[in-house]
Amino acid sequence: MARPATKLAARRGLWSVAVAALLFVGCTGSDSAGVISLDLAPPTSTTEPTPTTTPATDTPTDEAEETTMDKSRPIHSTATDCVCLTDFTTEADRRAWQTVNDNVMGGRSSGGPSFVDGSMVFSGETNTDGGGFSSLRLPLAENALREFDRVTFRARPDGREYMVTFDDNVSSRDRRVSHRAPLGFGPADEWQEVSVVFEDLFPAIFGRPIDDLPFDKNLATRMGIMISDGLDGPFRLEIDWIDLCT
Repeated sequence: MARPATKLAARRGLWSVAVAALLFVGCTGSDSAGVISLDLAPPTSTTEPTPTTTPATDTPTDEAEETTMDKSRPIHSTATDCVCLTDFTTEADRRAWQTVNDNVMGGRSSGGPSFVDGSMVFSGETNTDGGGFSSLRLPLAENALREFDRVTFRARPDGREYMVTFDDNVSSRDRRVSHRAPLGFGPADEWQEVSVVFEDLFPAIFGRPIDDLPFDKNLATRMGIMISDGLDGPFRLEIDWIDLCT
């Protein structure tokens, strides 16, 4: 028969394992509405028409299934003043993304996300007959960008042009306005990091630049990734992670 002290030690060991399991979390969290939230403590080193959105699915396309994990890829920005917004490692991360294509205005483009080996693949086909764009949208928690000045992507592009978009809830702003800037990717089929400074975002309606108030990062509500380069044909952008940086 085990002595009382031995039983107590065993109970303590089981309790430690349970606590450790509860404390194991990814780099992002999500509330019940699928909104990405962050620990906003400062780093230690220092539209398209309003459409009906389609939730992302976890089922990879055949094309995405051909991707293999590159174990040498860094898991965060090489900068020390960044925190992870999302790295697609949790189901909540993946389901938070919404698809908005030009079919909401009668277009014929297709596109959306798939997820494989911890990356998000944004792929489809654009058709300029009636639209010509495909996009993904990610709701942001209140004050998600307040402590940061730029967003950084680690991605592998296909040679086509992509942009990042942001919406805010400035009360005097036309709800159709989104702020955007190009994602200045380099050579196709190479992993690379690109950043967009929030101050470089410009306002536009239906892709047409307009004069309007600057983007207010303190009132940001949503981030997007879009392809609308005036070309027909297939596209594919593989994203490893997205960081927010100062």
